[in-house]
Amino acid sequence: MEILNLMNLDAHYIQILLIDLTTAIVLLFIARQLLGLTYKVSTRVALAKDDNPAYGISLAGIILAITIILTGVLFGNASYSFLDEFANIAIYGSLGVFLMLFASFVFDKVSMPRISIPEAIQQGNIAAGLINAGNLIATAIIIRAVMIWSGLEGLFGMVATVAGFILSQLILTVVSKYRIKLFNAKNETTFQAAINGGNLAIAWRFTGFRIAVALAITAASGLVPPYSGNILTPILLWLLVSLAMLGLISMLNIITDKVILGGIDLRDEVDSQQNVAIGVTQAAISISIGLVVAALMN
Repeated sequence: MEILNLMNLDAHYIQILLIDLTTAIVLLFIARQLLGLTYKVSTRVALAKDDNPAYGISLAGIILAITIILTGVLFGNASYSFLDEFANIAIYGSLGVFLMLFASFVFDKVSMPRISIPEAIQQGNIAAGLINAGNLIATAIIIRAVMIWSGLEGLFGMVATVAGFILSQLILTVVSKYRIKLFNAKNETTFQAAINGGNLAIAWRFTGFRIAVALAITAASGLVPPYSGNILTPILLWLLVSLAMLGLISMLNIITDKVILGGIDLRDEVDSQQNVAIGVTQAAISISIGLVVAALMN
């Protein structure tokens, strides 16, 4: 017991940890089952029998996304009451699972309407699985930031979480539409056709940029104070700051690409030659810039 005291642990806190871990595992299992129902396929069959890498990537994406959201739920001090702790993680965790599945639906129907992401994943299209997983992770990063920002205090915390989700989908969708339109204007093929054809280089670059956008949006949490009882004002401020951060990250991304990958025809390498090495590097550059900007603003 003396060792536990030195580690700042006691019996109550250990019980709280067990409640949190058990609830988290149950939520991840539920997410797995719901993903299978959404894609109308057995997870066991898709992974063990069909050896479908695209489905595995999508499943990994939703597991990581739900875990990221749960870290937002668990942030801060634990509740004194076991029931309050369980209710908090169960309610917000379940909300997170629902929002992740809805984000996947929005991405499929709004951002990528010319290709059925679930169908492409069922067929083993790794590029489709990758951009779907990236969409879930990007959305989860934003929701986590909103949860921590709002403190999950009563109705304000719930409304802020949902508002943050709507904000994330709005910005991610607009940015995705712009990037897709830009790609289509500069290439003979369309973005959806490239993904349908399994271009992993494009999928990596696109995924990295979307996660960087999510990090840009989270940067606003350090600049916009929450106002309890009034959600509209801080959300509007969050939107304005997010757009400013997005512009900053885009500019830094262009500069860094030229510094690190100078002398390389990036569009030809990624779009035409499907150079995965370049696509992954560009994704890493985008995410790195997003992380640095988010850290500086928080």
